[in-house]
Amino acid sequence: MLSLCDIRKKTIGLWENVADYIVTYEVSIYERAELVIELGIRTKDALHIASAIKADADYFITTDRKLLNKNIEGIIIVNPIDFLRRYYYEG
Repeated sequence: MLSLCDIRKKTIGLWENVADYIVTYEVSIYERAELVIELGIRTKDALHIASAIKADADYFITTDRKLLNKNIEGIIIVNPIDFLRRYYYEG
C-alpha cells in the first residue's frame, strides 16, 4: 500500500510529464511569496501564485474564494468558468 507521501510524489510526477514549464527554486519566488502573504494569503497558496508569476502565467485558476477576491500584481486570478469564458469568447 502506498503512503500519502508516495501518492503525492507520483501525482506530482504525472503533472511534470504534461507541464510546459517547471518552476524550480529561486530566491525571487520566495521574495514574491512574502509579498503575497502580506495580502492575507496562506503560505502554500502564496508560493503557488509566486511560482505562476515567475513562469509568466497570464492566469492563476482557482476555486478558492479568498484568492478570487485578491488583486495581485503580475497575474489574473480567475475561477475555471471565467477562465473558459475569457479564453473562448474574449481570446
